[in-house]
Amino acid sequence: MKRYIVLIMALLISFNSCEKDRTTLRLATYTYASNDRIENLQPLAKVLEELTQKPVKTISYPDVASFIDGIKMNEVDIALINTLGYLLLSLDNEHMRPAMALKVREDAKDNYKTVLLTNNSDIASLEDLREKVHDLSMLFVAEGSTSGNLVPRLLLSSLGIKSPEDRFKEVGYGGNHSSSL
Repeated sequence: MKRYIVLIMALLISFNSCEKDRTTLRLATYTYASNDRIENLQPLAKVLEELTQKPVKTISYPDVASFIDGIKMNEVDIALINTLGYLLLSLDNEHMRPAMALKVREDAKDNYKTVLLTNNSDIASLEDLREKVHDLSMLFVAEGSTSGNLVPRLLLSSLGIKSPEDRFKEVGYGGNHSSSL
């Protein structure tokens, strides 16, 4: 319960720093695959409406890049964004500041999962991947994906593959986890 109170207080502080004459609070995220996540935002929107006595409009942008553009065009008051989206926004962010980050439970083993799959029987280890990288194609999930782009790029970088676009025969994006698989 404490977490929810802290979240709501921080969101209200963020809202109070918005334009004072705004009559509607704009709560936004981005669509993932076919899930616009509007339904996921409704419980929070309802609480915010009760606390602020103002209507809350929930918005789902088609992807992380569009979401970042919406934030920069001042179309969003409260943004629920993924890690990579925040990092991309923070490169030249003058539009929003972080009010909080979700805390991972202490008993949680981890938060992100990344899987590297191959149909090439010659690749049995990360060392094999490093040696044969020029003969392989790489499919990431989406440019704005943390687990399907940022994390695998960090792994590749740790193997000395700093720029996949320059090292793999071909690099592409599947759009979401299911279609990439």
